[in-house]
Amino acid sequence: MRMINFAAIVCGIALMGSSVLAVPTFAAGIITHGDTSEKLVALTFDADMTPHMKKMQSKSVRPLWYDERVFTALESAHAKSTVFATGMWPEVYSARFLQLATNPLYEIENHSYDHAAFTQHCYGLPRATDKRDEIVHANKIITELTGRKPHYFRFPGGCSAPDDVAAVHELGMDAVGWNVISGDAFSKNQEYIVHTVLSKVRPGSIVVFHLGGMHAPATARALPQILSELKRRGYTFVTVRDLLTLGPTVN
Repeated sequence: MRMINFAAIVCGIALMGSSVLAVPTFAAGIITHGDTSEKLVALTFDADMTPHMKKMQSKSVRPLWYDERVFTALESAHAKSTVFATGMWPEVYSARFLQLATNPLYEIENHSYDHAAFTQHCYGLPRATDKRDEIVHANKIITELTGRKPHYFRFPGGCSAPDDVAAVHELGMDAVGWNVISGDAFSKNQEYIVHTVLSKVRPGSIVVFHLGGMHAPATARALPQILSELKRRGYTFVTVRDLLTLGPTVN
């Protein structure tokens, strides 16, 4: 059995929030932001779940991989957002997932089945053994629970090769990245997250966050200030689907 180096995953994903990777490099064909003519912003939240994370959750009575205050902040601000969910996340948090799926503020899209990497050297993540099945299996789970098949796919860690993007397109989907990294992965510094997002958001931006918990402990504390300030600046919060109806911009 392959041992998952969770420490490596922690260190690697944390780098995604650093200035080193402030401008991610995506494979050609990945959508990174929408039309820039209007003050619209798509806040996206990755609902990660790996077999190791699932095992850790099984030993805890409280949710380890999401923070309820994230949803409270979004709903209090009436802010639409998109959740890129792994198929394993609703298997672990089925009741909470169904609540999200029936709330019109949230759009649910595909983030693979168990967050396995599509390429080598992707922040310490284990490699996917069947990349197509990672997408198809998650689609099946999400569709059965929400009644709507996902149209957008986000690669775990943002790592992909051109052939992977082509495979997503062959399944009738679009691959979505981001142009603003919130820096919330494993960060305890809410002010850093607030500053990072507010300094980088532009009309049409797609911002990547996580749902809080052990791998994003400060997200819930940073969100109210981010939401309040972006609203003050005249931004409207939209889902990825709504943002891209005005026209996507691909890498």
